[in-house]
Amino acid sequence: EILGWIKMGQELPRDASYIGITHDYNTRLKYYGWVNVAAWPLTLDQTQMHTMAGGNADMNSPEWEKIFNDKTKGFDYFIVTQFDELNTQPMLKRMLDQYASNEGEGYTIYDLHQKK
Repeated sequence: EILGWIKMGQELPRDASYIGITHDYNTRLKYYGWVNVAAWPLTLDQTQMHTMAGGNADMNSPEWEKIFNDKTKGFDYFIVTQFDELNTQPMLKRMLDQYASNEGEGYTIYDLHQKK
């Protein structure tokens, strides 16, 4: 498994900024792949934090589009290795589907500067 994270780190574009949903809040990719990735909140984290702040916990709500735009501002790529987690965030999945993507071994990377 370690070699897979190393390989992934070698395949990703350098001199870019990343946000994403990868294993262990992105620590494996940071440690083994030497790629710094800001953590996109997991479903449980988002719904609890958002509800505590008085927001809507419905992951289908259009409100999440604004949250997506705010959280991804300044990042070049969104990377996903936890596809089951992505499937629990339908609005995020719909937003990412608007962007050009490439698949690697065990991951998908979305170019946040290039719409389909």
